[in-house]
Amino acid sequence: MWVRRLVTKNGLEDWVMAYNAGRGAVKGRTLSFPAATKPAAVRGVETGKPVPFTWAEGAVRVPDIDLDLNAVKVFAIARRGLLGAVEHWFSEKRHYETRPVVAKSAESRTPLPAPTSVLLNAFRFRPADAGAKTDLAWLSEPVDGAAWKDLGYGFWDELGYPAKGVGLYRCTFRAPAQWQGPRVLLACVSFDYPVFLEHATFFVNGKPAGEYQGHPWANFDVLDITPSLKEGDNDLGVLVEASEVRGGYLGQLVAFPLENLQDARDLTADWKLYADNQKWTPATVPLDATGRYLETEVTIPATWKNDSVFLEWEVSDRWVGLVVVNGRAIAYNAFLHPYGNLMQVNLYPFIKPGEVNRIELWGRSPSEIAQQRMVVKSVRLGTVSEVS
Repeated sequence: MWVRRLVTKNGLEDWVMAYNAGRGAVKGRTLSFPAATKPAAVRGVETGKPVPFTWAEGAVRVPDIDLDLNAVKVFAIARRGLLGAVEHWFSEKRHYETRPVVAKSAESRTPLPAPTSVLLNAFRFRPADAGAKTDLAWLSEPVDGAAWKDLGYGFWDELGYPAKGVGLYRCTFRAPAQWQGPRVLLACVSFDYPVFLEHATFFVNGKPAGEYQGHPWANFDVLDITPSLKEGDNDLGVLVEASEVRGGYLGQLVAFPLENLQDARDLTADWKLYADNQKWTPATVPLDATGRYLETEVTIPATWKNDSVFLEWEVSDRWVGLVVVNGRAIAYNAFLHPYGNLMQVNLYPFIKPGEVNRIELWGRSPSEIAQQRMVVKSVRLGTVSEVS
């Protein structure tokens, strides 16, 4: 069961939505969510009636909540008086309301290259014992042998194999010519379910390429497989271990190149680390700090007006939930799932070439008092202007 904070436009109330995404109904649960000050009241939005609550140490707790599977409850958290609402309203306005962005002519922009991603879903599979973790001879076995079988999506025990243990996946994929030069990522992608259960180790052409730990929400975990790639056909091996839960392959694997940024600039200096909406301290990248969000101001060259401008970052723990450009938010999807650790985002049409532009990186939980650990390895800005 999770709780997500929504903000009303007038600032008089915060709305909090609770959703039961588990495996069955829950009864008598206590919901907890952050609040900087004690609310004047908490009421159920569906009923309009007050509900009992307590407040301590920056958190509101609402006891005795029953929630059926996939059910939703919404609570309104009333602020203490009009002055508190005005302060909050002005803060939100300062961050999110800017002058309208003038749309650029589509004919003036150079089109982006065609996508060159490769979906990896034609696997051969065989079960194995724990020795496969150290004896990697399976990576060079012929996959057309009798021990290897075609296997699609699903839990192992539903496909005729033991529910737990070690499973080996193999496939071959061809690297397009456009992959020569840029970094190439392997992404584990799934909306709610883990991609692999419960732990996966990846090998590209026999070389270790990274690991994935199954988690149930917002899977977009990326691995940089560039050092192991070769021109033409490449071999992918995945060793999956399942001990606590039943094993399986439930998502998708996609390999794709990053854009080859031109005239790229490293954004290392002149960052502001905000602890709340008002207080900030100077920061530089690389960075390992705790706060609410990061902000910098960058002058975009006027000569970039006809190009697609990309922001690229590399972080740890997938903490980036929103990119905000000149007050306009760019989300990974409509559900505010976090971005991957290594990402590029096209900032068009929110940038203003020839002017100073404000860029912000927000955490996954942008509440008033959120203190997100932010590990940033690098941030770059560059253009893409040539069609392959």
